[in-house]
Amino acid sequence: MLSCLDESVDQDVEFAKVEKAISEEVTHELKDEQIDFADFYYIFSATIESKNYEMFNGFIHPNYGCYVIESSGAMPNLTPVFDVGEFVSKPEGKRFFDLPFVEIDHILSFDSLPKVVCEDKVYERLGCFAGQPEDFKRAEIWNYAGLSQQDVVEVVSLVESLNITVVNTYNYTFHFSKIESEWFVSFIDMRVPYSA
Repeated sequence: MLSCLDESVDQDVEFAKVEKAISEEVTHELKDEQIDFADFYYIFSATIESKNYEMFNGFIHPNYGCYVIESSGAMPNLTPVFDVGEFVSKPEGKRFFDLPFVEIDHILSFDSLPKVVCEDKVYERLGCFAGQPEDFKRAEIWNYAGLSQQDVVEVVSLVESLNITVVNTYNYTFHFSKIESEWFVSFIDMRVPYSA
């Protein structure tokens, strides 16, 4: 009878080991993806800091471009950008690298995205956070931006490719897509929440 009990315990221990190994493997894959994105984001933010137009254009997909989201009132403006050197902010009249990218090199944290509170401060916590783009997808701001039907179709197609959103509470929100194994910036949201 002791051997049957021992055998049952051995099977339970073996099952627990297999379960733990599977769990670690899934976690390891997630961490690898996070490391891959963090490496990309480090170069992305360093490129903004160095104001390197040519290198930054490499982060914009050549066929889909990147949309810069601004607001000079209640409604958002989406400007397609293929060459950041040609971009001029509509509300501020500044070129891309003349905009205030405060703390652009802040360390990236994979966590839930901070909520907008608009009390003493705009966000509930400060930092640079990477998370899921679901809130942006659900907001469907492109429906309120005065875009043509064809432009909406193109924007929605790019929105569907989004993988990660980065909220840097010191400057802007960036939405990234992984297309054909490469990371690209797809949307740069320069709006300040509740500033309209």
